[in-house]
Amino acid sequence: MTQSASLHKIEAVARAIELFADLKDVAARSDDALVAACALAELFEPNTIVGYTTIDGHRPVATFQTAVYPRLPSWPFSKAHDVPITRPYVGTCAQAICEGRIITCSNIATEINFNPTWRAACMQFGLRSVQSAPVFGFDGRPLGTFVTASHQSRHSFNRYMTGFGVYALRTILQKQLQPASLSAPKPMAEKFKNLDAPDSSRISINDEHQVRHWTETLGCSKDELATAVARVGDSSDAVRREIFRAWAYGTIRRDAPEPRRRGRRRKRA
Repeated sequence: MTQSASLHKIEAVARAIELFADLKDVAARSDDALVAACALAELFEPNTIVGYTTIDGHRPVATFQTAVYPRLPSWPFSKAHDVPITRPYVGTCAQAICEGRIITCSNIATEINFNPTWRAACMQFGLRSVQSAPVFGFDGRPLGTFVTASHQSRHSFNRYMTGFGVYALRTILQKQLQPASLSAPKPMAEKFKNLDAPDSSRISINDEHQVRHWTETLGCSKDELATAVARVGDSSDAVRREIFRAWAYGTIRRDAPEPRRRGRRRKRA
């Protein structure tokens, strides 16, 4: 699959997750939305098993609230609740949150740095390699982790799947934390109507109502939205693709400096 085809696939799947993010009663249906996000993520790699954890990041020590693999209903850690995220790490999710980066365990059978109970559970279900990506909210607090597992050791996980999973989880979990007055889509639509019906195909970064609408719709922060607009212009379709592309790579990438040329320069005659 070419990079262009992969990015179009990300956009198509990410548009689907917006349907869950815009539900009025997110608190009541968030579990269904998270499970659906896992199923959609598995479209990128059908042979992988996708799961997630949710975290209470408002305590002095962040704690795991849920740990779910939708395709593994008897996963023993699904009953875990209020588990502190500290050293020594229970598994890859704890390390990913503490270190703020994607953690991959390439061979669970030989890994000795994680809890033996966690390793035994993985082995019991035939999981040989696991990857955890941290999911943080706009305020920097941990919201959860996006987890992918494979029955093969040293598996190379699809980065587009990981990027989509992080985006989807953050959109859903961040929406959960918003007050009902900010989550309802109708009041925002009415505000747009009262503002002389602005062009929805364009994004004005100087209009607070539009900024608020697009950050809620795309599941991004104001700074990320501004970065995307500065990068690709104010077309809403272009900005939407840029946000999804950025999440596929796990970050909003800035223009990289030109690489230095190797070798000596030839002197002109």
